Amino acid sequence: MIIRPALLLSAMLHSLGAQAADSQEDTAKILRLETTVEELTIQLADTIAERNRLREALSDAIAAQSAEQKVVIGCDVDDAKRYASYSSNKEASLADWLKRDGNASNCTAPQLQSLQAFFEPKSFLEAGQIIKYELSTR
Repeated sequence: MIIRPALLLSAMLHSLGAQAADSQEDTAKILRLETTVEELTIQLADTIAERNRLREALSDAIAAQSAEQKVVIGCDVDDAKRYASYSSNKEASLADWLKRDGNASNCTAPQLQSLQAFFEPKSFLEAGQIIKYELSTR
């Protein structure tokens, strides 16, 4: 059998081309897998943070119930309304209440919207900005 150099070279080049294509496919697969791992890591971190938040809320609820206090999820909207309603400057009082003990960050979006609706928007300066910011983070 006679091996012709041209045929041998052609076969080798064809084989190298196939290997390069396989290598590109492998690289693309690896990139897709790395992206998937990143996305799943972010989802896991979010899930862990939510679980920790829920665990803390449950612990707070159990402590409040043990102390025979009102159990509130988020923030106590009635307390905010009561606190601001007995003040001559409702807006400043509401702003103070929102800043106190992290109340604003503890409120759920519906609770913030309830506070927003309860007070006149015209008298809503600092408190309105706090509520607007908190709603934008949800």
